[in-house]
Amino acid sequence: MDKVEEPIRWNFQNDNILIGDDGMKWLALLPDKEYYVISALINQKDEIILWYIDMIADSGLDEDGIVYYDDLYLDLVVYPDGKIYMDDMDELKEAFNQKDISEELFQLALNTCENLKLGLLADKKQLMKVSKACLQEMLRVI
Repeated sequence: MDKVEEPIRWNFQNDNILIGDDGMKWLALLPDKEYYVISALINQKDEIILWYIDMIADSGLDEDGIVYYDDLYLDLVVYPDGKIYMDDMDELKEAFNQKDISEELFQLALNTCENLKLGLLADKKQLMKVSKACLQEMLRVI
């Protein structure tokens, strides 16, 4: 973010988090053939503030070559200290109850979330290493 008109803060778990300001970066990691998108929120010192992980049904490129993904409501918020919080479970349940998503997609969101906690998120050092490597590659290319 080169120039932000007004800093953006997010109140989550009684924590007032600065998520948008001059010099901050958001790095989106969209692994191939997976059902999640990881957004790393990075401060001006290139330190990761948190990861926000969206459970998704599908992803790809649209006709203009722009990345898209179909959000499944459920998210994980992961802090560098290892804390993991589930977010928007109420939205996932509401979407299912209102038949906006099928039982299969409801289970996909839950299973993806659980698999992340048991797999990738069980090793925060690896997540940090991958995120930093992707950030360095992005900075090299731009």
